[in-house]
Amino acid sequence: MGPATVRAAFIPMKAGNRARIIIDVNGAPHGILWLSLGKDGSLYLGERYAPTTEFSIGVVRESGRRFSFRDEDLQAVSGISHELGAHVSFHPTGALNISAQRYYREPLKSMANQEHYCSILFQHPTKYPRVRKKPRTVDVCLFYPVDMSRPMIGEIYLSRKGDERYVYSKHAEYQANIVFVFDGFSDDLDRSCQFVIWHSQERRWPEATYLIIPSGRRRTADDGFA
Repeated sequence: MGPATVRAAFIPMKAGNRARIIIDVNGAPHGILWLSLGKDGSLYLGERYAPTTEFSIGVVRESGRRFSFRDEDLQAVSGISHELGAHVSFHPTGALNISAQRYYREPLKSMANQEHYCSILFQHPTKYPRVRKKPRTVDVCLFYPVDMSRPMIGEIYLSRKGDERYVYSKHAEYQANIVFVFDGFSDDLDRSCQFVIWHSQERRWPEATYLIIPSGRRRTADDGFA
């Protein structure tokens, strides 16, 4: 059983261009996330265009799909450019860049299945800067029903064009699915990047944006989603 309300859209994109997710709050547009696919198939994403003032990173060594972490589990990252370090990139070689630090995962050998890349726990949209038009950027403005008692959770998935599997959370009251369909890659393989956003359970909004990246066995459509 899916969420009570679902909105979905497919948007054509070119490799190398950026898509920006905007939440409208009382007529003010706030950019909460941008993403892009490079011509080699690399995925780039960040929470905002403006410089981020503080970074922390941590590792949670727990199995299963549910885990918990505390602020004291995170370590501040210093000595990096807050302008350039405010994004994450996933590369076909398995390289993973986070806050200007490099890690490695299993190389991406094929795109036989739609794969989950990361989850995002957002701050309240008003905590993000208002947007200004950027060149080579496709803006997607969502009139999302922000709930002061339910923070927003996002997830990002990649697949071959045409192999998209609709993702939904059975616990969500409201959900939006945006599928960006990219072409123009060096290997001539068109790709789809699905961004999903929904309400979480009732709780306090976080004071920071949390990006959660699985580091073990990769999660694909065959494992089931949400």
